[in-house]
Amino acid sequence: MIVFSTFATAGGKTEDPREDMTRGGLSVGVLPGDRVTMPESKPMHCHTCKGKDRPHRPLNKAEREWLKKTRGQKNADGYFLCTEEGCRHPRTTFKKNPFADEFRIPDVD
Repeated sequence: MIVFSTFATAGGKTEDPREDMTRGGLSVGVLPGDRVTMPESKPMHCHTCKGKDRPHRPLNKAEREWLKKTRGQKNADGYFLCTEEGCRHPRTTFKKNPFADEFRIPDVD
């Protein structure tokens, strides 16, 4: 009887735990302690800038806290802010207009 484990690797142990172990049925890309950094700015569609792609940046800590307090969001980590002059409209990666009204985040620090 042959028993296969999802934790087994072909050829024995690996030197680097980050190595892709798809041969053994388990895919490991990063260690749990590794951090993934968000990009500083990227062009995204802006709902309030007449439907054009504008640079957006992730919210800073004060803006995330303000959004949580005013809109009751449990998690505001996935929001981006339009950096066009006078816009400051928040959006997520997948939702162009996550709020029903013309909502803007004020300049908080």
